[in-house]
Amino acid sequence: MRSAAGACRPAFALGLGIAMMNLACATSAPANTPPAVLPAPSEISIVAQANTNRGTVLHVMATAVEAKASVGSYDEEAARFALSPADKSIVGRGLLLPGTSLKLPVKVPPEQALALAFFFTEPGATWRVVVPPPLPARLNIVLGTDGVDRLEADGDGH
Repeated sequence: MRSAAGACRPAFALGLGIAMMNLACATSAPANTPPAVLPAPSEISIVAQANTNRGTVLHVMATAVEAKASVGSYDEEAARFALSPADKSIVGRGLLLPGTSLKLPVKVPPEQALALAFFFTEPGATWRVVVPPPLPARLNIVLGTDGVDRLEADGDGH
């Protein structure tokens, strides 16, 4: 319940109904707050060739990062991937077997970039990719032995 000044009043021992109303009051946004704008999803299509990661399984991590922020080192990104509970900036994870593909839908806030880390056993120079905003509707990635071989964007940025 809100007073004339808009503050919530405590509901001590006034019954469950009033306590529930007070809980709703405490957790709801003020009436004049605009609803959050959710980002449109982007779809990432990743293709692992037969020789990707020397023929072994590969983990993928997608994170939302500040557009001008630097991405961590391989070891730092691997540690973030292994965190439990997961880092809140992680917007997608996947597992690829050689010769297979993966579709990874992600939602990244419009002002942020998308960083993709591919955890190769022996990573090459292109083990990670950062896609600046606005993100394309679809991103197609082809992986090689130790890194990204090809990156193509389809659709308008959003």
